[in-house]
Amino acid sequence: MSYEELHSYIHDLEQSGFDVVRLRVQLQKKIAYPLITLVMAVLAIPFALSAGKRFGARRSATAIGIGAVYL
Repeated sequence: MSYEELHSYIHDLEQSGFDVVRLRVQLQKKIAYPLITLVMAVLAIPFALSAGKRFGARRSATAIGIGAVYL
């Protein structure tokens, strides 16, 4: 279903008295999932701009940790 179709479907089910929490999550996921790349890029900028090559493994682990928490 497209975003609009799902939104309309949720509205109809909600008017009928059904629990639509799971469907609302799916609707929000349609917006959030494509934005993952943008959010990860914004979070990566401070790591990329920090000077020096020290603590490279720590930075990599932190970046992977942030990505895992976000997902």
